[in-house]
Amino acid sequence: MKTFYDALPSSLAHACCEGKRALKGEHRDRVACGGTGRFSTSINLDEALKYDYPASPRWDYGLGLKNNNAVDERAIWVEVHPAGDSSGMLKKIHWLKNWIKNEASKFLQIDNTFIWISTSGGSPRHHIQELKQAGLKLPRQKIELS
Repeated sequence: MKTFYDALPSSLAHACCEGKRALKGEHRDRVACGGTGRFSTSINLDEALKYDYPASPRWDYGLGLKNNNAVDERAIWVEVHPAGDSSGMLKKIHWLKNWIKNEASKFLQIDNTFIWISTSGGSPRHHIQELKQAGLKLPRQKIELS
């Protein structure tokens, strides 16, 4: 079985938490599990990498999602960000994908989902096609995964 925890670089193992505990309190209720899924592990990636990448557009969170019907866990990458800042989100998703490719390549062996949780109403007006091509759906206030 491939797990989120096992895919993380060993240098980040200390930053992992059980379930959704790595998410800030005000963000935790915006991400839920439905059906037979449960969150196994989480990391505040932004906090864990702030010294290694101080000037980079770091991504907020990573979570391991275990579905009882699946063999491997899924990696759920969550960014909590204003809906109107599509150019900022493009920078963040490109940074995250480069980080995965260069620093955490074991994630390339499992399913990755990229989620934008909006801190404000509305939706982006620019870069919509580029966001979709990068694998990012339009922002939502909350998400329920299964």
